[in-house]
Amino acid sequence: WRTATPIMLPQFPRRHLTPEEVVAKASIDSGFPPPAAIRVAQAPFMHGVPHSRSFHTRPRQNQPPRPLIHAEIEFSSPVRGPVLIGAGRYFGYGACRPLLQENAS
Repeated sequence: WRTATPIMLPQFPRRHLTPEEVVAKASIDSGFPPPAAIRVAQAPFMHGVPHSRSFHTRPRQNQPPRPLIHAEIEFSSPVRGPVLIGAGRYFGYGACRPLLQENAS
């Protein structure tokens, strides 16, 4: 699965907590199985999707805005969509699209 809108991370990555670990925890918290592999980046993994910095978030009162990040997630078992992950999943953030088999015969 690849993000069509960036994931709004529920917590900030730290020295001991990588962005991949935060995305893994967010996907489990959203009701999905543990991911087998995760790639993250500020730039999108799909053509036509805006950079994560192009999305604006409403600042929380007296707190910095939550970080936004694009991800490519491979789950340990098959998952049926829709896949919405992260703190902003009820507001359109973290919407994912399945990877299609390009060389399927």
